[in-house]
Amino acid sequence: MSSSKKEQSPEPPSLIQLLPEDIIIDILSRVRWCDYRTLSLVSKHFRSLVASHELYARRSLLGCTVRRLYVALSNRETTSHNPYILCLEANDNHRLVLIPWPTHVPHVGSFVTVGWKLYAFDMLNRYHHLPIPSIDCRFQTVHLVHCMNATMDVSVAGVIDGKIYMYTRDGRNSFVYDPKESKWETDKRLNMFKWQGGCVVDDVLYYFDNRGGKVLRAYNPRKSSWVVVKGLERLVAEGRFSESYYTGSCDGKLVLFLSKDRMTKGIRCAQISLERRHHQGRSEIWVAKVLVTLGLLCKLNFNVLGFLLSPKDRVVVRFSLLMEDSLRMSSKTRLKKEQSSEQPSLIPSLPEEIIVDILARVGRCRYPKLSLVSKHFRSLVTSHELYERRSLLGCTEHSLYVVLCNKENDNHYCYVLYRKANGNHSLVLIPSLPKMPRKGGFVAVGSRIYVFGGLNSYRHKKIQTNAISIDCISQTVHLLPSMNVTMSVSVADIIDGKIYVTGYRCNMAVFNTETQMWEPKTIPETMNGYMWACDCVVMAGKMYMRDPVNSFVFVYESKEIKWEMDKMLNKFEWKDACVVDDVLYYYDSGWKVLRAYDPKESSWVVVNGLAELLADARFSAWSYTGSYGGKLAMFYSKITGKTKVIRCAEISLERRRQGKKIWGKVEWCDDVLVGGDFYVNKSLDVIV
Repeated sequence: MSSSKKEQSPEPPSLIQLLPEDIIIDILSRVRWCDYRTLSLVSKHFRSLVASHELYARRSLLGCTVRRLYVALSNRETTSHNPYILCLEANDNHRLVLIPWPTHVPHVGSFVTVGWKLYAFDMLNRYHHLPIPSIDCRFQTVHLVHCMNATMDVSVAGVIDGKIYMYTRDGRNSFVYDPKESKWETDKRLNMFKWQGGCVVDDVLYYFDNRGGKVLRAYNPRKSSWVVVKGLERLVAEGRFSESYYTGSCDGKLVLFLSKDRMTKGIRCAQISLERRHHQGRSEIWVAKVLVTLGLLCKLNFNVLGFLLSPKDRVVVRFSLLMEDSLRMSSKTRLKKEQSSEQPSLIPSLPEEIIVDILARVGRCRYPKLSLVSKHFRSLVTSHELYERRSLLGCTEHSLYVVLCNKENDNHYCYVLYRKANGNHSLVLIPSLPKMPRKGGFVAVGSRIYVFGGLNSYRHKKIQTNAISIDCISQTVHLLPSMNVTMSVSVADIIDGKIYVTGYRCNMAVFNTETQMWEPKTIPETMNGYMWACDCVVMAGKMYMRDPVNSFVFVYESKEIKWEMDKMLNKFEWKDACVVDDVLYYYDSGWKVLRAYDPKESSWVVVNGLAELLADARFSAWSYTGSYGGKLAMFYSKITGKTKVIRCAEISLERRRQGKKIWGKVEWCDDVLVGGDFYVNKSLDVIV
């Protein structure tokens, strides 16, 4: 059956309703730029903020700017030219990611970066006299600049004091231009080597000499001297079969691009930190450390880089540009970023209680994404202070936990229902929780799950007297005082903060969730021999228990401590039932209908409006109904081909005709677990 209308998760009108917009921008400006893509998944409000000019102006004022390396790749076979950006992956590896810019990358021309803007001067523009494109690398938008007032066949460009100077390149000589005096000079020492594809780091020119022994050369204009950078022998040896080399600068370090051999057709990259040394009165430049040595365009990344990896493709680096999202970054801020990739506090200017108040208003389904921002976020989203604040603000949510039994080995484990990014749902195993007991009693109280008694396994049938509580916030288990009675098959439910645990051996125990202690309870003598209950529900403060052996339904009144029988509730052999708004619901597999019992009216009705869902579940080997945030969750099995799946439907309920008729509406229906042979033993509605 195709899924019904998918649940649309509501988004708050404002992410942080109690804080002014300027404070929100101040908070986001202190988060690393590489985390903005993750933060944009939080809400539409976040997406608009991380793309706002106000945010980047604030980052510049605070000195929180970062540097990005852009690279243009040219395909020699297809003559196409595309821009890429160097990105750091979660496994600390790097790769080049294609940028879908709305303008072409010139094949012959020059590229200049000023702050966060990139200017592209195309040689072919002389034939068309088109405006020069200016690309805003923060938002990947293009703005047109005035046409050039001169015609140049092959142009190069550079920036001095915020002004871009355009020149015609001469491949035979080296010239020096002084903008203050507006005059040209020749530099014989600089013209000593036919350098090309060079870059400047700390006012020193670097280029890789592929013809003169494959060495990295450096030219210091203050001393008018060339030196060979030392300590690069191993890296050069690895790239000895490279067809092309290119140097670029990135955040005060040198970036060296090497093409791989003709068989692999890839590009390698190394980020190199440099240091100056003095030896016997001479100044030398050494490689202090090769930070990364990477295969960027390797065959493992063919799904990302597409046509660039076809066997005939030959890819070369055309240019590399260092981009900033602000005009300036102080050396002090840059040093701080190098020493620590994460700030000690996500929002250092705000008190901890305000940070918790902000996160409490974000949907809990966003917490896995937000935990990727920093270690500080990861600790906050699992803290009890955050969930206490959520409860105080009324921002709590319902989460469905399910105990599944594996029919092959009779093991019971706890799963949680998650909503995927595409809107579908799935049951995910919680690996931190231990194996659950068979035939045990499970009760959800707030954000905790209590587990009582049961059998150790199907074969050994060792009766357990242990009791545990599961903290669903931190996914941890805590031991409770042992049960004062022995019950091999137990059922449990809660009335007024007390959990009533019963078993077929004429025993009852009461656990007080406030004092975390057991209270003794006795069963009237008239009830001896009838406690084979396998189903237990609570409606309007009364406990209803069904004995499947003797076909009796008993009602327990906790205040008067007495038992009664309910003949009307005993009209149908209900099991695996749940209660929503003091009405009992269960799926009648014999009649293929969903039945409801109202204790106030003492009447049974059939829930209408679920014909399509029930038709899909008519061949199910089992079924289970549970309450989930004021709605009904119905589980049943399905076989797709040769694969067994568990399907779940969320049903909203509505009373009509003065409460005498109940109609159901399927909000969504998904295959929540594919593969294996499982069935639902218990579902629990947890509030977190």
